[in-house]
Order: sequence, then C-alpha cells, then structure tokens
Amino acid sequence: MKKSLIVSLLGIVATVATSYGQGSVWFDNYNNANVNGPGGYGSPIYLDSAFWPAGTLAPAGVTVDLYYALGTVTDPGANDPYAPGIGTLLSSPPIGSPGFVNATVVTAPNYVSGPITFELVAHGPGLGIGRGHSQVLTLPSIATGTTLPGYLDGLQSFHLIIPEPSSLALSTIGVGVFILNRSNRRRQLATESVSRSTKGNV
Repeated sequence: MKKSLIVSLLGIVATVATSYGQGSVWFDNYNNANVNGPGGYGSPIYLDSAFWPAGTLAPAGVTVDLYYALGTVTDPGANDPYAPGIGTLLSSPPIGSPGFVNATVVTAPNYVSGPITFELVAHGPGLGIGRGHSQVLTLPSIATGTTLPGYLDGLQSFHLIIPEPSSLALSTIGVGVFILNRSNRRRQLATESVSRSTKGNV
C-alpha cells in the first residue's frame, strides 16, 4: 500500500516537473553564429540608413526586447516595424556597446522540448531613434536542466526605422510658421508706417 502510494506520488512529481519545465538561452547578438554577420558571427542592430550614414550602429540607450513563443511561429507583423513582438516578453536589456545588447542568460518558462521561436524588438529613447524588429528565429531546441545555454544562432541584423512625422507634428509646425510670418508682417507694416510718417514730417 505504502509502496504504491510512493510510486504514485513520484509519478505525479515527475509529471509536474516535466509539464512545468524551463529552458534557457544566451540573449546575445555578438557571439551568435550568423552566416551574414561579420566573420560569420554577430547580428548588429543598425539605425535606418535613410536618416544616418549606412552602417551606423544603434547607440547606447536603445532598449532591445526579447520575445518568445513555444513551437514554430510566424510573425503577422513582419513588415511593420511598429508591430508588437510575438508571444511573451522575456528580457529587455539596453544596448551596451553600439549595435550590441548587454548579454544575459534568459529563461523561457514552460519550455520542455522541441522548437521555440524568438524575436527581438528594439526601440529608442525618443522619436528620433525609432523602432524595429528582427525576423523571427526558430531554434529546434534550447538548453534545459543543467545543460549550458546556447546562443541565438541564425539571428539576423535589422534596422530601427524612423517614424513618419505625424499629422499633429505637421500641423504644429504649420501653426508655428503662420505665427512667425504674421509677426514678421506686423513688424514690416510698423516699419513702413514709421518710414511714411518720417517722410511726411520732412
């Protein structure tokens, strides 16, 4: 009786441990294998070359969020740099040296085995830096238990896109120009009036 009870309890514990496992990975875009990276490694994050010289690396102060979803997942907002990340947010370290995040080990709750998909979303401290996200990266598996975590191998570089000026910003600029022109016109009229009165007195 006691033996069967202990065996049952051990089975329940094993099932719970398996169901609520966790995996880990290095959140690092410097040491990861990338066939398109410099020397086959690294996936630096860049600023949009339409506003900065090509190859300008994202500066310190930019935050890089790491999202994940269990299984093989596609990104419905792949063509929208302002779309939210897939799945669940894991970590949000800043960029330390230009283009690269401060590396850290992150834990994916509820991961037991099989494929897992990641996505990076970078955003700047203000509208001048913008926002952007990586292509999704699906790894066949990640480390569990006491296995050393691996890197985000295959991660690709991406750009932070600068937002288009909003209609509010444009209207504010328009009002400012109108007020400035009106002020200049008043000065001009006042100058002409003084000039006429001076001529009349001569």
